[in-house]
Amino acid sequence: MISERQLLWWYRHYNRCCFGGRLPKFALISFHGDKHESAHSFPSMIPPVIRINRRLRAFPWAAHVALLHEMAHFKAMGHGRDFQREIDKLYRKGAYEGLL
Repeated sequence: MISERQLLWWYRHYNRCCFGGRLPKFALISFHGDKHESAHSFPSMIPPVIRINRRLRAFPWAAHVALLHEMAHFKAMGHGRDFQREIDKLYRKGAYEGLL
């Protein structure tokens, strides 16, 4: 099981290693119980928020993938070309190594 504290640690790690520290230094990361969403983010809130479905707690690799996905939304809203470029950068930097 992965905890919210661990996700916050990984957020900081990914921010340093994969985003060059350009994302907010602090984000509120929590689990939610919405059955219809694996994760969502609110990058314009202060502090920014990432919420990940609590069912992913049992699957740390999936929680990491969801976290990276939502972090990419901090750089690009929607799922268009800018967002796809962010995901491609993460992949090239090895963020998904051992996860996919």
